[in-house]
Amino acid sequence: TDTISLPLDSFNQSFCNVVSTNPSSKMLLEIETMKEEMFLDFVENESETSMRLDLEKWFEQWQDLGNRSDEPLAELLAYAFLSDRANETHEHYLNDLSSNSYYTLLSNRLQKKYPTAPFTEQYRNELRADQYYFQETQTSSSETRSTYVLYIMAALVVASLAALALKRRNSAKNNVGLTQQEQRIFEAILLGKTNKEIASELFISVSTVKTHINSLYKKMGVSSRTELRSRV
Repeated sequence: TDTISLPLDSFNQSFCNVVSTNPSSKMLLEIETMKEEMFLDFVENESETSMRLDLEKWFEQWQDLGNRSDEPLAELLAYAFLSDRANETHEHYLNDLSSNSYYTLLSNRLQKKYPTAPFTEQYRNELRADQYYFQETQTSSSETRSTYVLYIMAALVVASLAALALKRRNSAKNNVGLTQQEQRIFEAILLGKTNKEIASELFISVSTVKTHINSLYKKMGVSSRTELRSRV
């Protein structure tokens, strides 16, 4: 039983005046005005951070407008605009959908006021499709990140094994023919320990330490501690 007309104003502009027997139809004008203000606001954005903050602000305003309207059809019109994949709002809408109960409450309001209308079922189907799309996107991103981390870990393991193999090869090359006792003394020398300290740790005499060191020098082709460390 509602009737509505959108007469042109004196400048032949449409949607500037709304004549309707349904007071909620004035929301059409308010929604169009908000769209224009939102676009102008976005033009002035100079960074991703300011864009994100503006999106949060405008989504709150749109949802507040819908709640005040007491007309789910007006909310549906705003939803169609915000969820449009061609708009800059779409990505933020998907994130908002995952954490905001507003969209489910709108579905309930549509179901209560227009239970048999085809647009009510269409809205619910689109909502489910967007929720599924968001979950799949998040899962894909998570799998990509996990794969990337695994590649990094694998690369680190390979690099570590290569370094270990090189170290062992160099150690084997440098320490060819060393006895177990000479190897202990060799490592102690690298740590900067004196003959007396080495003798105390290995429970041998200082003269025995010197004998091992002389043998060690011959096998390593050096004549002093400094030369030994430099070679290593």
